[in-house]
Amino acid sequence: MSTGTPNREPLARRARSLIGENRTLASFLGAAAVSGAIVALLLAFMPWAETARLWRSLSPLALAAAALALAVSYGVAGFRLQTMVPRDTSLRLVDGVAVSLWHGLAMIVLPARLGELALIEALRRYAGIGRGTGLAILLVQRIYDLILTSLAFAVGALALMLGDPPLLIVLLAAVLLLVVLARSLDRLLGWGARLVASWNGHVWQRLHQLLVEAAEAAASLTVRRVPILIAGTVLFWATDFAALWLIFLAFGVLLDPFRLLFLAAGLAFIHALPLPTIGGLGVAESGLAGLLMAVGFEVEVAISVGVSVRLTLLALHGVVIAVTFPAITLLRDATSSAR
Repeated sequence: MSTGTPNREPLARRARSLIGENRTLASFLGAAAVSGAIVALLLAFMPWAETARLWRSLSPLALAAAALALAVSYGVAGFRLQTMVPRDTSLRLVDGVAVSLWHGLAMIVLPARLGELALIEALRRYAGIGRGTGLAILLVQRIYDLILTSLAFAVGALALMLGDPPLLIVLLAAVLLLVVLARSLDRLLGWGARLVASWNGHVWQRLHQLLVEAAEAAASLTVRRVPILIAGTVLFWATDFAALWLIFLAFGVLLDPFRLLFLAAGLAFIHALPLPTIGGLGVAESGLAGLLMAVGFEVEVAISVGVSVRLTLLALHGVVIAVTFPAITLLRDATSSAR
């Protein structure tokens, strides 16, 4: 007669799974509530007459061009991933684009920057790249992104304050810092691994294992094709900034290059904050409105333009992903069957 003992472990696993699912759902619902509250507050102060005027002047052609620029940015992101994988790992361009689209979708729908983890999981799913290597790739990307966006923001801010920023000096300093940080990433990860090596607990042991694997992967990533990595990062952000410029243009707002750098990089920093909101919803719109006030827009115009532009950017990302991802999936299947 069965005593039921053999079923305890499966039941325990099921219970842990349910607890994890409930925590994820609670986190998502909490973030949705925070986003909804901030958006409701923005809507309460929204100058509707100015907003209606903006939307009446909307240019469909500029919106289509912005969507095209975003589609190109996802392609460039796939290419950039190709340049970052270890020497003994292959990543097809079509797989890299699929990873970037999946990552983009996760960044839209998940709270508190949890979408970053989707990049690691997508690399494992589409290219068979381990989580440690995926972590190293993510860290290299973020280092490059941080330096490039910091450069853009600094140049834009200096131009607004001084009118004649030392562009060449800032550019050279930023590129030098970028290269130094990228080449030191393996040592930084190794230091982190040594720090947690003696800490007790399954979580710390797992973290130590990931950091060791990431340090080994970073050692190969950081010595490869640095000029191409820099070029890929510059091209990615150029297309991303171009899309934002075109959305502003669609609402009749023509930005000069320095204001674009200040606003686009500032929006990237705001969106990078790990706040409990869905895709930065609410925080990014109010942040962009604040940045517009900082460059001289009147309060009503800044709120109307900031909310309209950011929501349009979010919607265009969703449209581009929804249209492109099925096409990329079909292309992946066709090229895989042809191999």
